[in-house]
Amino acid sequence: MVGAILIASYSYMSYLKVTEAVNGCYDLGGVPIIEKSGLRMTNFHCNLE
Repeated sequence: MVGAILIASYSYMSYLKVTEAVNGCYDLGGVPIIEKSGLRMTNFHCNLE
């Protein structure tokens, strides 16, 4: 039970991090490029072309 809660909270925090980065990129008029490994974001780039 505790393990499931930890995994869910880690997943939610990862989701928030990705969402914040993507929204910031869109606000600048860019297109986000995201690489993920499992539940975590490994690379993020905002393409502003």
